[in-house]
This record gives sequence, C-alpha cells and structure tokens, in this order.
Amino acid sequence: MDYTQNHSQLNELQRRTFSRHSQSSELAFAREPYLSNDYPRVIIYINVRLSSFYFSLQKYIINHKDILLALFFNDNVIFWIMNIYSDFFHSVLKHLKDTEVNIMNLLIMTGYFNIRDSIWDPSFPHHSAISDDLMIILSI
Repeated sequence: MDYTQNHSQLNELQRRTFSRHSQSSELAFAREPYLSNDYPRVIIYINVRLSSFYFSLQKYIINHKDILLALFFNDNVIFWIMNIYSDFFHSVLKHLKDTEVNIMNLLIMTGYFNIRDSIWDPSFPHHSAISDDLMIILSI
C-alpha cells in the first residue's frame, strides 16, 4: 500500500480513530483493548491546534498492543509519530527489529524503552545489546 496518499483519501473510519477529550485541548490516540482488562499502555496526545494536519492512528501497519503509530500530513507529505512501551523482556523492540516495515519520515519515536545503557547514561557501567537493536531500528 502506498502510504503517501493525500489526506482526502483517508476513509471515515480512519478519521474517527481518535477521540477528543471533553473540555480538553488535546486529541487522544489510543488502541482499543483486546480484552476487557487489557488496558492500553501507550497513548499519543496531540494539541487540537495541530488538528489541521489530519492525524490518524495506523494500527494496520504495525499491529502490536504496545505500539502506537500515527501519521499526519504537512504539504501533502506524510510524517509519522511512534510511541512505544517496551516491557522487561523488550518485546516491542524485538518485534520492531523483526518487522519488515519501512516507515519513511519517522519524525519522533517516544516511549518507555526499559533500557539502561552507558551510551546515554555515563553513570551506568554496562552496554546492552538491546540498545544496539534500538539503534538498528532507528537507522532504518
């Protein structure tokens, strides 16, 4: 599928994947839980002043309960925002490393990575192979 489509081509279901908090200036993107007690661990908040960029949640590209991938348009160019929660076993990072998805224009990747490493924390004495995986993911 071509992910460079114009925002006018997004279907109504994709446009309704976000909800607006009552009395709030933010749009909230969250995945619906698979089970009634399976609450989302990731969420993306977007200020409503940015809503003209046509944000849309894209769960069909990377379908993982601890990954949110949202796109927005600026001058008919798609940009991506990713928020992740990586558990103690680094399930999300392993999933992303093994997933063959090329996301051009990933603007920001945020979240809880659950990694301590001497690369970004000089007070930590060890290097982690998981941080190497993260660097590989980000270099794609």
